[in-house]
Amino acid sequence: MREGRDQPLPARRVPIPKGPGKTRPLGLSAVKDRIVQTALTMGVEPLCEREFLPSHDGFRPGRGGKEALRDVEQWWKRGSTWVVEAALERYCDSLPQAPL
Repeated sequence: MREGRDQPLPARRVPIPKGPGKTRPLGLSAVKDRIVQTALTMGVEPLCEREFLPSHDGFRPGRGGKEALRDVEQWWKRGSTWVVEAALERYCDSLPQAPL
């Protein structure tokens, strides 16, 4: 890998249901590639975690929707009266796939 010769295998695409008559492709990585991804995550994640604010719950170890709802409840109890919700439907579909 350090020499740049190792290349990931193509992901196996499997359609998953996304509502009536709709599907979304799910990419399944090869075992070897998952091992590499996990090793990289173990190295990079601690560096990123130091930079994130405690209120950032999405896609972080030990955090998720339940923690986000607890945060909203705490903000409400402290007097916050507004909520911002955003949905980026199919946003990743618009990203150029070649660089990824």
